[in-house]
Amino acid sequence: MARVVSPTRPVLSDGTDLTVHDADRLAAVAARLNNRPRKRLGPADTDIIIADLKATVT
Repeated sequence: MARVVSPTRPVLSDGTDLTVHDADRLAAVAARLNNRPRKRLGPADTDIIIADLKATVT
């Protein structure tokens, strides 16, 4: 069975108490995770994909 690596591991280790981090730190972690490259999206990041989706809906 292949080992699944948590995407948060490079940023926060498993079991980290999030209450000790301030909102700015957690926002930075969220931004790093949300904007990491994904094979499925190619060179586009999630912000570009979401903007394109919003443009097609409105």
